[in-house]
Amino acid sequence: MSFSERHEHIEKIEAVSDWTDDVPLLDSVNKDENSYNIEQNSVNNEIKSVNKEQNSLNSELNSVNKGLNSINNKDSSINKDETP
Repeated sequence: MSFSERHEHIEKIEAVSDWTDDVPLLDSVNKDENSYNIEQNSVNNEIKSVNKEQNSLNSELNSVNKGLNSINNKDSSINKDETP
């Protein structure tokens, strides 16, 4: 192996060594990101649950409003009939 080949080989080894030195840091960053993503998914699921409950309550409110409108329409009709 010539001097330049050995030098090139050493540079490759050093490059790999530099990269592997960063692996624990990268693992830590990945773990932090995974933890954040898990928490974000949990928050998103909670929001979905709240939205479903809100939709259910809105549906009930719409039903109540329809009933009140029906009563108001009947009252209005009765009042018209009683007008002299």
